[in-house]
Amino acid sequence: MSCTSATIVANRRCLAITSIHMNAQDSIAPQDVLLGSLERFYQIPTTFGCMLKESQRNSLKGWTEAYSTFVAAVQTTQQETQKQLGEVQRTFQATGQDTVSNGGEAKQCADAYQNYLELMNKACEEAQKRYAEAGQGFEKALAQLREEAQAQSREAYRTYLQSMKDEWANLDVNAVIQCSGLGPRS
Repeated sequence: MSCTSATIVANRRCLAITSIHMNAQDSIAPQDVLLGSLERFYQIPTTFGCMLKESQRNSLKGWTEAYSTFVAAVQTTQQETQKQLGEVQRTFQATGQDTVSNGGEAKQCADAYQNYLELMNKACEEAQKRYAEAGQGFEKALAQLREEAQAQSREAYRTYLQSMKDEWANLDVNAVIQCSGLGPRS
């Protein structure tokens, strides 16, 4: 059985319509009344299970999207950091070659190297910040998904309990007594 939103809504409607229909027709044979009740009782856990499966599908879809976003952010950060580090490396090499070929002093080489280290550290710090932000975004998305799943599970259970309560309240006691052989036969 497919557990789509439409199936859940249809099962809920079926439960409600069947209850109304069964209550409106007092001339139905007791066995038929009990069969109708049994069918409705049988639909209740099915509807509950479908609601839980839909909640799980929604959670999995949300987790997949959150994870994909996280991975994309990490990959983008890695690529951009590699690009920055490559540019810093090329700039340092070019500066070093210019300094050496122009007969530059050791101080100029030391300054170029210091600049190289500062730029490397800056690029790494920026990458760490972006990794942390990506991780925090992922954790926030997971927390939200967890809350949504819990709310959906609570709603499914509430619906299940309410359906069971309603079905027991609508059960035709006389039909049960007649079918059990304890009451008068008609």
